[in-house]
Amino acid sequence: MAGLLSGEKVLGVRSHLGKMAAGAIGIWFTVGVSLVFVTAWILAESNLWSQGSRVPALLDMLVLIGFAGSWLGYYLMVLGWVTT
Repeated sequence: MAGLLSGEKVLGVRSHLGKMAAGAIGIWFTVGVSLVFVTAWILAESNLWSQGSRVPALLDMLVLIGFAGSWLGYYLMVLGWVTT
């Protein structure tokens, strides 16, 4: 009986840690996207952002790489940290 209760507690803690990790990763991704927006605003005010430049595509790629990295990081954390 004690083993069953401790197993349920472990599953509860794993679930809680997974949710907390997802929230933290979501916040960091949001901060990263906000920094890309600020960078785009600064570049738009300067002469570095001109018609037909590659800057918008590079900023979009940064966001996509950030999203993929966030998802992969969460997946690896849940797979590795929380399950061990």
